[in-house]
Amino acid sequence: MASRLMSAPFYMLTLLHLPGEDSLVWDQATEFEYLTAGRGTVSAEFGVEAAEIAPQRAPADGSKLLPEFLVEIRDRNAEVLAGVRNRLYVRRKKRSGAVPVPAG
Repeated sequence: MASRLMSAPFYMLTLLHLPGEDSLVWDQATEFEYLTAGRGTVSAEFGVEAAEIAPQRAPADGSKLLPEFLVEIRDRNAEVLAGVRNRLYVRRKKRSGAVPVPAG
């Protein structure tokens, strides 16, 4: 349970706050592959390099992207306990073509 809470929001929030972006970013799916039972403290390192972010920007034509990010959850001895795959949904927000009609 803690592994789900630990991994869920990081990548979504990272892409949501890209400068100059006007995009929808959803955490579409998270898959876990548990390799062994863990006891005690676990950790995971989350990070995104600048080169990884550029391809994840929402396309100007409004089509969607489904980028995936992989994370390993490890115990205090650095043994991998689980793998987590986070899939996001990224799309540029649709702009309304309607022009407001003034009241009067």
